Amino acid sequence: MRRNTYSPGLLSSLLYAIVFYLAIRYGLDRGLITRTDFAVGTVVGVATVGMFLTVAPTLLFPWLARRRHR
Repeated sequence: MRRNTYSPGLLSSLLYAIVFYLAIRYGLDRGLITRTDFAVGTVVGVATVGMFLTVAPTLLFPWLARRRHR
């Protein structure tokens, strides 16, 4: 479906990329974050966002919509 409206996902994905860059540049490169902590944080972050984007549109949002219309 095509709509001529702004998608908030565009902004949030850009913010994720900026924060990830800053974490690498000022945290990892300067030794403030260990490589292990950075790797674990990256995996957990990707899994969390991925899980939300998988579960929310397919299960959670339809369930909430059905519940609202009762």
